[in-house]
Amino acid sequence: MKKLAIIFDVDGVLLDTVPYHFSAWKKLFKKQAVSFTFGDYLQKVNGLPRITGVTNMFKGISQSKADVLGDMKQQYFLDMVAKNPPKPLEGVIEFLQYLKKKNVKLAAASSSKNAPHLLKNLGISDYFTVIISGSDFTKPKPDPQIFTLTADKLKVPYKHVVVIEDAYHGALAGKKAGMRVIGLMTSNDEKLYTISDFVTDSLKNYQEVIEFLKI
Repeated sequence: MKKLAIIFDVDGVLLDTVPYHFSAWKKLFKKQAVSFTFGDYLQKVNGLPRITGVTNMFKGISQSKADVLGDMKQQYFLDMVAKNPPKPLEGVIEFLQYLKKKNVKLAAASSSKNAPHLLKNLGISDYFTVIISGSDFTKPKPDPQIFTLTADKLKVPYKHVVVIEDAYHGALAGKKAGMRVIGLMTSNDEKLYTISDFVTDSLKNYQEVIEFLKI
């Protein structure tokens, strides 16, 4: 088998955090008297740094105001996580265990600065050789920087890297990096079908992914 690495997004791929993020965003925008639907979540904030999400919703907002709103959203999210910690999504642990046995290099890469903390608290950070968060890069998705940086740290050529994403912007970033992309429909982002090399409903179907990747 050729050298292979898999980069996992975190929110909505490894962890069941999408409901937390959506609820935190909805609470934030409700306080600003702004309507916010799950469609808005998918199109404007999912998989993106929170400041980018704020500026996508409020065109022309000042940096200082965006920072304030971003911090508010972050606190709402952290409060929810503290009260009811998220769990790994179905099939994730079994898939990671299988990949480790096959000596596939694994990384977790997220726009969220919370990712390393959440992965460690859930006891799954040791599966990953590299963990990248929003603190480690400067250009948000769909720029490929998050994935090229991760692949460089893994020391694996981009063409041998597979990205698993639940968001269109993330999938696009993976394709721009010259990597294969597996779309995960945990967020029901239909645009994943337009860009992914393979799409599956859930990692509980990880046998399908194994067959696709031939590992």
